[in-house]
Amino acid sequence: SLKYSIDSPEKDLDKLVSLGVYSVKSPVNGPSGVTDWVDVIVVPTNGSNVYVAQILVTHGGVIYSRGKDGGSWDIWKVIKRDAL
Repeated sequence: SLKYSIDSPEKDLDKLVSLGVYSVKSPVNGPSGVTDWVDVIVVPTNGSNVYVAQILVTHGGVIYSRGKDGGSWDIWKVIKRDAL
C-alpha cells in the first residue's frame, strides 16, 4: 500500500524502497549538494525492493531521478534544473 511520511524518520534514501511519498530533512545518499528538505517518490517494480525507481524534488523545484537494478543504485540524474 502507498505510504506517505512527513518528516520521515528514515534519512538514508538507499533504504526507501516501499511504494510511497516521503518528506526527508537532511537526506543521506541524496544528490550532491542537497542538504535541506526533499520529497521522494518511491516506485518499486512489481512490489519488489530489488528494482526500484526514485524521483526526488527539492523545495527549490530541482528534480532528480535514479533507479536500483538488482543490488546497487544508479547515480542521481537531473531531470529539471531550473528552480520553480
